[in-house]
Amino acid sequence: ELRELPPVELSTLPLILKIIVGNGIADQLRVTDLILHDLEFIRKLMDLFRICEDLENIDGLHMVFKLVRGIILLNSTQIYDIILVMNTLWI
Repeated sequence: ELRELPPVELSTLPLILKIIVGNGIADQLRVTDLILHDLEFIRKLMDLFRICEDLENIDGLHMVFKLVRGIILLNSTQIYDIILVMNTLWI
């Protein structure tokens, strides 16, 4: 059973991607709960996006894109709220 998400780092992106995208419906609910309980997860993911952009790390950018798409596909209004708030702070 998944108890926590791995730390958001460039080296752990493939594992996080597998957890978020590669699970069934029951696991998606658990992943949604884990994201909602780690209030820094989305911010750290955005920070990692900036790092990948600065380093011109195309593979990292692709993984971050797939992660964000997977998070959006979790279809959680609470996560949408976090993303929208973070987006207004990011601009």
